[in-house]
Amino acid sequence: MQNRPRIYAVDDDPLNCEIISELLEENYDVKTFVGGRDCLNCAEQALPDLFLLDVGMPGLNGYEVCKLIRDQKELSGIPIIFVSALTTLEDRMEGYEAGGDDYLTKPFKEEELLVKTQLALRNSSNAKELKGQVQQASSTALMAMTNTAEQGIILEFMSEAFNCMQYSTLAELIIQSIGKFGLICSVQFFTTDGPLYFNSGHIDRPIEREIMQMVKNISRIHTFHNRTFFSGPDVCILVKNIPLDNEELCGRLRDHLALLLKGVEAKLKPMRLEIESKRREDDIRKACIQTQESLEFVEMLIEEEKRNGNEILTSMLDQLDEGIHRLGLEKDQEEYFTNLIHHSSDNLFIMHDNIDKIRGTFSEITKTLKKNESSC
Repeated sequence: MQNRPRIYAVDDDPLNCEIISELLEENYDVKTFVGGRDCLNCAEQALPDLFLLDVGMPGLNGYEVCKLIRDQKELSGIPIIFVSALTTLEDRMEGYEAGGDDYLTKPFKEEELLVKTQLALRNSSNAKELKGQVQQASSTALMAMTNTAEQGIILEFMSEAFNCMQYSTLAELIIQSIGKFGLICSVQFFTTDGPLYFNSGHIDRPIEREIMQMVKNISRIHTFHNRTFFSGPDVCILVKNIPLDNEELCGRLRDHLALLLKGVEAKLKPMRLEIESKRREDDIRKACIQTQESLEFVEMLIEEEKRNGNEILTSMLDQLDEGIHRLGLEKDQEEYFTNLIHHSSDNLFIMHDNIDKIRGTFSEITKTLKKNESSC
């Protein structure tokens, strides 16, 4: 039987430790600590699969514990979720810089804790498989790169971007193009339907998504240590490993990526219009179908009511004819009622003619809708 994932939770409040343990112990082996140093000592003896760290603690705070974990080779790849009541952009940026993978705000719901825990463990498993491939690709790209090749990457991106008609294909092209510089990035588009997030490892990092949404309104190019955000109104590109130790290469890359950002923005405008136009066409097509079905249903009802009216009129005329003979009316009285009946019948037939004209109009409308539907 496979061992259950091991989780180490650190919080200086024993009650919070108890709550976390009770919520997770059904599916995980949970060990709690009231201090970060005890947790680190235990981790050196038995590696966990996930750390849950409170931020505000006496002695070592959560950010310091996180940095110590990332500094140890054996622990550096283990996912870390901060569990804290601190929710500002600065707090999240500090947690992100320290090496955190996600941020859970106190007080939290049970479902939120379970979902974030499952996501972190799944991402960690995927990251282990992708790590070697990413390192090899980055190393190869850096060795083969020249300034001419760098410019060629941007030109190639500009050319291929015109063929992208969906956000996912454009994001993949951005990630691939930036990857040719030996850089790792994440991309987030801000659409009318909400943000769309993509990254080079296909691993969702909620804290990264949240920071990108916050940073995009600060400045067009925003640097935080070796991470640089290239942002516009509709897109944010986060480059995670700008080589700060090589000033010349760093400056060159910033210029290239700023140009790439302009290309992305130029592509997003017509692509967004195309997507919205397609959506409107789909809405019109659906409306045509619904209207056509409604008209056909009304036409059926009209035909049915016309048939019922004829049957009722025929029955009424037969009954009146029989009733007139039984009453023994004078000839002029009989002619009066007969003429009255015939006059009413004529009016009813005129109404039927009008109904037929309405049906004809409905048929023309239906044909027009079918023609519009096929041309949408």
